[in-house]
Amino acid sequence: MNSETKAVWVSPIKKHLDNPTSLRLSINAHCWGCMGGDIDPEGRVLTMRAIRDCRSEFCSLNSVRPYRNGGDMLNELTPDELASYGSKSLSELLKKPVSA
Repeated sequence: MNSETKAVWVSPIKKHLDNPTSLRLSINAHCWGCMGGDIDPEGRVLTMRAIRDCRSEFCSLNSVRPYRNGGDMLNELTPDELASYGSKSLSELLKKPVSA
């Protein structure tokens, strides 16, 4: 990435629509929509935490949901977003469970 290129976040639903035969993208899009990510695209970290912390016993995708590893969440954030959180506050935010 050159210095003039700015990273742009693309929602899991958009990624799935661009490649509808990908099983991984289908799972990611399903979880994103289920946890309300399509309603509040600016609340990405909260949606990622909700997916990570999902405890649905009846969802057949639960064991393959994205963000089970907090590092996966860091890969989804743009460099500007990472800088705006700061390393300590972001790591604390990712560890904190979503309240029910």
